[in-house]
Amino acid sequence: MLEELMADTYSFVQRLVLLGVLAAAWPGEAIAQDTSTNTKVVEIIEAYQELLAQKLDPGMENRPAESWNYVSRAINSGFLRFTVDPTNTSLLRGASFRATPGSNTTHIVLSQRLVDIWPNYPSMVFSIFSVGVEDAHIFFKNPQAWGASRTNKLELLLIRIEGYSIAAQLIRDRLLPEGYLLSPYESFLLDSYEKDDLVSAVMYLERFSLPVAQGLYIAIRAFEGGGEADILRESINRLGEELLKNRRELAPLSDDETVYAYAVAIHSWLELTPPSISHIHNKNSTEPLSFPEVLELEQRYKELRGELETSRIGDMPMLIRIYEDTIAGFENEFKL
Repeated sequence: MLEELMADTYSFVQRLVLLGVLAAAWPGEAIAQDTSTNTKVVEIIEAYQELLAQKLDPGMENRPAESWNYVSRAINSGFLRFTVDPTNTSLLRGASFRATPGSNTTHIVLSQRLVDIWPNYPSMVFSIFSVGVEDAHIFFKNPQAWGASRTNKLELLLIRIEGYSIAAQLIRDRLLPEGYLLSPYESFLLDSYEKDDLVSAVMYLERFSLPVAQGLYIAIRAFEGGGEADILRESINRLGEELLKNRRELAPLSDDETVYAYAVAIHSWLELTPPSISHIHNKNSTEPLSFPEVLELEQRYKELRGELETSRIGDMPMLIRIYEDTIAGFENEFKL
């Protein structure tokens, strides 16, 4: 059924220019695109559509195609356009979705470098492009959830993880069977997806701990479902105390790769818990408290946060170096 729906939407590719899905810029930006760039964007969209039109074996999950089918409807309805940001030189962040309040038109924005490598590295372009498509899919399927992610780092991280999951499935089920040569980035992403459910991918590509994020997500969902505030508070504080204990127990001469995992977990707790601990006080409030005000009411959390912040400061040079080296290592594989 999905393949039939996609076949029905395939004709929209032939009408890309007439439908105006190539935008020179998104609202508030002044960006010019040359004819060569526009041609490549059209080629990417068309080739991605053709890739997903290939039928999979019966019973196989087909989430990348489901996302694209959803997004195709938005394109045909005039709600989604594509544009290129010539100032963005990133590959791994080369496809993103943007929605402007008050506008009926949204954009998938591609980096200039991603577009430029298209002729020589189509597999990498497909993999990154699918992440931007999934971001758009989440917006059109659940605008409220997507909007919440703009101000909540945990929700935003979960959307990023969905994007990696979609990309990994695309690599496994379509790019490999079609004979595409995978880049080290794609091999790493697929390996992480199959062996550790994206834990290593999230740790090195996002500098976040997936187990910490999942633990917080489960705790906050239980509270939203009618759970007690004290249970959420205890879950947050106990997790932080355990992370601090684990980090302190590491031998002083532990290698950086070992320390990195523990440091990322502490960084994740510090970055992801403020909305959760604040929600205890603001869940039903018409006058929500600021985070500094919440801290004054949560002394155990406040003191623990101070200790964990001290630990993070000590580890920050190593955190930044390993993260930046990882990203640079993957991106430097591609030569124009």
